[in-house]
Amino acid sequence: MVIFTVEDLTKSDIPAVMSIAEQANLSRWSEKDLLEELLLVESIAFKLSDASSECLGFVIGRIVPGFIRDLDAELYNIGIVDSFRRKGGGTLLLERFITECGLKGAHNIWLDVRASNHPALSFYSKFGFYADGARKNFYSDPTEDAVLMRLELK
Repeated sequence: MVIFTVEDLTKSDIPAVMSIAEQANLSRWSEKDLLEELLLVESIAFKLSDASSECLGFVIGRIVPGFIRDLDAELYNIGIVDSFRRKGGGTLLLERFITECGLKGAHNIWLDVRASNHPALSFYSKFGFYADGARKNFYSDPTEDAVLMRLELK
């Protein structure tokens, strides 16, 4: 059994994040974009590691102005190294992200998922996210609609 820890994502983790994102076919960010995101006060970014402290997964999002008022959050990307998937790391990352969003005053968390990504849709649903719209042709390579999902925080 692997024992994971969740810690703040740092500049030194960026190469691992880029590699994981490529493996998982996630939206591509440049090294510069990732670094700029980590420097934002509104950014929420964590890494998943094991006893080696190597970055095995990550989650990145941000606190944003709310739809009507107050604050919301957006989850931009979450990914795990292939060989560590389905071992509980994604759950730990998402739980930590949700907790941090609540602590920072977010009322909702929003995210987009490829309409064909049934495992991701199921994963988010387990945490209480639900479909709250669609974005036509949102993704490219290949072109595909996105399901807009929302979690209402208490």
